[in-house]
Amino acid sequence: MKVLLKLSVLVALTVSFSGCMSVDWTHKAVQKARAKAVEELNLLSDADRFEIKFGQPEIYRQKLLNRSDRADISKNDVCHTWIVWRLPDSAGKCVVVSGVSEGRMDDWRPERVLIRELADLEFPQDKSEEEEGEEE
Repeated sequence: MKVLLKLSVLVALTVSFSGCMSVDWTHKAVQKARAKAVEELNLLSDADRFEIKFGQPEIYRQKLLNRSDRADISKNDVCHTWIVWRLPDSAGKCVVVSGVSEGRMDDWRPERVLIRELADLEFPQDKSEEEEGEEE
């Protein structure tokens, strides 16, 4: 009887604590992008590879399919996502990893890895950034 009581308490605690965990899908997508970029771009300098492995990327998204009937991106909308690292040794260049997923990025996979000139980049701007620029 005591074993059954202890087992039931253990199961209850496990279920309650596992329900509190949340998964950061954006972080997981960035890790996938890092792995793909490092694997495919073996011609980069050590400093550029270090930036990709440990640097904080910029993330840009554009809605492709609106499933929520909202103007902003919701978790169910299908988005094209670019994860971008600026390269310190390759002046004026960046690595762009491109992929498509739902807004929450739980199914994001890297599809293409590119090295681009910073001047060539044209990504959609976040609405909050546009509004701040208009106020100045």
